Amino acid sequence: GFLLSSVVWNIEPVYAAMIADLKADTFGTKHYTIGLKDDSVKLLKTAAIPDNVWAEIQTLREDVISGKIKVDPVYDAAAVRALMTSVAQ
Repeated sequence: GFLLSSVVWNIEPVYAAMIADLKADTFGTKHYTIGLKDDSVKLLKTAAIPDNVWAEIQTLREDVISGKIKVDPVYDAAAVRALMTSVAQ
């Protein structure tokens, strides 16, 4: 089998923000999110991804972070399944 890539979840930045808010007595006043900007979500680079393709992926990542590419959140499970099905076809 081959592993092209996988999503890596690093929740440490979120926990660090929560702890900072606890210390500042502001915990519970906002929502915490994971995202590309703080590397709490990223793709795993494997040997199966050529360097030129990885460079293109990183450029797209920066475009998402900067807002050049808009990615709206989807919170409804049925909508997520529908989106995944449409992309897979």
